[in-house]
Amino acid sequence: MQQFLKPVLGIAWTLLFLLAACETPVDAEGDSDTEHPDTEATVPAAAADLNVSIHNGEVCLSWQNGVGTREGIRVYRTASGDESELIADLEANITDYTDLSAIDDTTYIYRLVAYNEFGESDPIEDTISVPQRYTITYHPGTGSTGGEVPVGATRYPAGDSSWIRDNTGGLRGAGIRDGIHQRFLTWNTGENGDGDDWLNEYFSDIQADVSLYAQYTKDEEVLGKIGPAGGLVFHERDDAGSGEWRFLEAAPASTEWSLKQWGPDSSIDTTLRDIGTGAENTELIVAWLNEGHHFYEADYAAKLARGLDSSGYEWFLPAIDELKEMHTVLHKADPPLGSF
Repeated sequence: MQQFLKPVLGIAWTLLFLLAACETPVDAEGDSDTEHPDTEATVPAAAADLNVSIHNGEVCLSWQNGVGTREGIRVYRTASGDESELIADLEANITDYTDLSAIDDTTYIYRLVAYNEFGESDPIEDTISVPQRYTITYHPGTGSTGGEVPVGATRYPAGDSSWIRDNTGGLRGAGIRDGIHQRFLTWNTGENGDGDDWLNEYFSDIQADVSLYAQYTKDEEVLGKIGPAGGLVFHERDDAGSGEWRFLEAAPASTEWSLKQWGPDSSIDTTLRDIGTGAENTELIVAWLNEGHHFYEADYAAKLARGLDSSGYEWFLPAIDELKEMHTVLHKADPPLGSF
């Protein structure tokens, strides 16, 4: 019996020794004596150069991100006497933010931190006093049937100025006939046109909200109005049969180019000058260019005009008499139309 127990007891003592060696010592408070890495070392580095300013009437923040791995950026805002509130949780690579909810005549402290799974970085702060601001709003106006206002409602600090824009969004008024619409004239502070006109000039010393309403022509004349393709109508053909062209339009300003050559240095004797021959002339010029007479034929006005895609209509260079008609109907109008 004794000989049988000795090996067993030897094995038991060996196991007890191994278990004791593997146990981690615990102090009186139950904490392990083993040192853990300092988790603060893995918190992302703080951002830098936080700048808060008023830009285009809004509170804008910009900063430089720090090094290290981060999951995102948090923006906190504090008004005088209020608790700090989280106003934005941004992606990790973002370096700017616009606060659209800031209240006028209020001082804010903005605090920005980077964060990851281990916590937030040290904060960076900046302070700004938001001034009284007023809004300029463009409206399509009564009778509008298409197009867009040039810009959305925009806020400006009191006393600031704003450039009143042109009709860059292609607004057009009520229909007249044959797909032709009334032409934009100006912006007016009264919806019915009974206020002040504003166009391509500065509205200075803004001290109240401003609403600007588009005003349109109202007569039934089609020349000088907006055609089906979006340009200005300058000629109507009286003898047009079914399926034949009836109107000529100058292309809308949105399709204009700059620094393009009108045509080749050589003359093409087969072109015509009468109204209604511009399209045929353009085809002749393009055919001449396609024969390889110039290395840069694709940049010539003839090819650019023929390839223009605007509302599915055919475009071309005007013949001489068509140019003269444009000059008479559009350029010599009061005020001149078309900006050419």
